[in-house]
Amino acid sequence: MNSVGSDPALIGVDWGTTSLRAFLIDTDGQVMDGVSSPEGIMHASGKSFEAILDRLIGPWRKQAKVPMIASGMITSRNGCGNTLCCTSAWGLRSCAGFGAL
Repeated sequence: MNSVGSDPALIGVDWGTTSLRAFLIDTDGQVMDGVSSPEGIMHASGKSFEAILDRLIGPWRKQAKVPMIASGMITSRNGCGNTLCCTSAWGLRSCAGFGAL
């Protein structure tokens, strides 16, 4: 981890078609550490998504038991599976009734 300020609060993953980026985010919303890989969902070369993710962010998960949010094409039918999408003018909490939160 690069930062010594706040405690880790979240792992954010942006996993697209051609690349993967992950960030360890602290309680102040600042990026503490980051990793990237050319292993997008279409370039994972037969490896399991879980194995790729564990290799890249496993050390963070062992040090800090924090939630992870994944976005991008990993949430598509070509990734781990379709996820629920909802739109709202009232923010994320309004999606809770639809099972998204």
